[in-house]
Amino acid sequence: MLLPVRTVLLSLALLGCDLRRGEAPDWVASAPAPAVAAVSCQVGWAMEPGHLEALMARFPQAERALDRFLEQTRISPRDPGRITLYLADPPVGSAPEPDLLIQLGGLGHPGVLEAAMADAFPSAGNLAQGGRELPLFAVLDLDPHRFRAWADGEGRVWLGDQAVLGRLGSGRGRDSRALAAAMAPIHGEAAIQGFIRPAAGAGPGRTGEAVPGLPGGIDALAWSLTPGAEPKALNRFELVLRGSRGAVLEAGPWLQRLAVAATAATPAGPAQAPDLLQESRQLVLRCQLSQEQLDLVLAKLALPAIPCH
Repeated sequence: MLLPVRTVLLSLALLGCDLRRGEAPDWVASAPAPAVAAVSCQVGWAMEPGHLEALMARFPQAERALDRFLEQTRISPRDPGRITLYLADPPVGSAPEPDLLIQLGGLGHPGVLEAAMADAFPSAGNLAQGGRELPLFAVLDLDPHRFRAWADGEGRVWLGDQAVLGRLGSGRGRDSRALAAAMAPIHGEAAIQGFIRPAAGAGPGRTGEAVPGLPGGIDALAWSLTPGAEPKALNRFELVLRGSRGAVLEAGPWLQRLAVAATAATPAGPAQAPDLLQESRQLVLRCQLSQEQLDLVLAKLALPAIPCH
């Protein structure tokens, strides 16, 4: 028996029903169709020293471009918006590094940011999306990348290499019902959130963020992190797996082992045991972790280390 995880099994499979799901947050609903993974964080958290560097360690040039964009547009750390990083598999035959696209969305005053962007950066032509030609702005050129910013006309600003912007834009098109359902139990105000589409990143020639050891049949994985109020405080972590009934049954022991391994690896003193809620097509894990325990969990999910403080 895998303890101290507390498991609640709901007999939804026998009832032939499922929990009612809400709409996905905008950064999920507006995700580019080819995106296999995303990390979304509050603007204020992202602008604290060291946070973007840790989150974007794989993409140092993009991190420099985002730093320059934030500095030149003077976006406030108190802005209620989110900065989201999307990863997508590159075109067949290109470099193996995943494509990265950055979104600034949910902003308090998107029109003000768009005006500041136009004042701070030179024009770099237009990008055609959805039958419209919208202006591009040159943020930073770092060979081989030409980082451009683009406002999509719906209150969001996108930043990325010009070729990636052209391929991905803000297009939606992938069926995201499973992803929206996986996001539903996640605390909407969590400072850092993310998703993974495990099946999208699997298979020959794919470089997406497939989760090592995760049983097949899981359509979507969602997670969130709420840092503790103080550096030594525990951090609230949530993880949701969504898939077929058979996949959920198979993934239950995998998720229990993950929770037990994390909490046993570096004991953080007395704390509430992790909760694992199993439904017919979904698994939800909620736990409180130290920074060391969190690092272990994120590594097992093929996610970057995220400093809470």
